[in-house]
Amino acid sequence: MTDSLSWRKLMAVCLLLLMAISSSAQNSDENSISHLPVENEKAKMSHNIFGEIFGPSFGVGVGFDSRFRNGTSFGYRVGLSYIDGSFENNVDWKFLEFNGVCVPLEVNAIFGERKSKFEIGVGATPSILHRVYTTSHWNEDMTTDYKITRGNRLNILGTLNIGYRYQRERGFFLRAGLTFIVGDLKCSPIDGVWILPNISLGYTLRY
Repeated sequence: MTDSLSWRKLMAVCLLLLMAISSSAQNSDENSISHLPVENEKAKMSHNIFGEIFGPSFGVGVGFDSRFRNGTSFGYRVGLSYIDGSFENNVDWKFLEFNGVCVPLEVNAIFGERKSKFEIGVGATPSILHRVYTTSHWNEDMTTDYKITRGNRLNILGTLNIGYRYQRERGFFLRAGLTFIVGDLKCSPIDGVWILPNISLGYTLRY
């Protein structure tokens, strides 16, 4: 079983995302926030916007992360990403090429009193993919028949995410860890369990 990704497309999109996040961080005015009353500041909650490579995005994407309420460890994330790749199973003579848009969804929890925290989350990544699916088999006369099906269809992946999070009340945001992705080739772009790195860089806003 082998897999491949269109690195040039993914890295180009990633670079644009990181440039946009960096520009947003530089243009934010933290000094004006410091003059707010203490009571109003305490009532605010931190929210994260970020760019992501792999992980629940499965490709390159952007996301939003927040807690369900102020002071709780439990929260959620939603996002939008793009994937372009392939899956091959030489044993069963199956080959799939796919590309499209994913919507990673997750509930998560973060633990730790300081800026460095441990994170764990579980979710699903539905997607609309254009699939080109090729299967083959041997005939009695030792010739090979190929069947190719192509089209757009709904896919879904299950995800389990664990890792490190650098989280402040506002400012630079970082996530790094591993994501376990589960799929079935009938309804997803992979078959079995994949382990992908998860790298997210972003900015934390407080409002």
